[in-house]
Amino acid sequence: MDNTPFTAEEKTYVLSGLNEIKQYLLTAHKLDPALVEGHIKYLVESSDRLGRKDWKNLLLATIVSVVMSGALPSESVREVFMFIGTVLSRILKTQLLLI
Repeated sequence: MDNTPFTAEEKTYVLSGLNEIKQYLLTAHKLDPALVEGHIKYLVESSDRLGRKDWKNLLLATIVSVVMSGALPSESVREVFMFIGTVLSRILKTQLLLI
């Protein structure tokens, strides 16, 4: 994966995927809305200034932070990462090794 900026079309997919992840975290795992929305907003803003490789690394670090802050049980953590990996592999067209 190179570190080029997202195209306008890719950015649309990224934003859609982040919204899907946000809804999943809020509804399926009942995480704190302020925590989730703040981190998702940061990821959206970062997608404008970072290349795709740097953004993917930031995304992984951010999701780990959200999951740890939410104090989810280990089975839920695995489920969250599987869901996020599925959504983002569609967006970034690459497999994310989250597990």
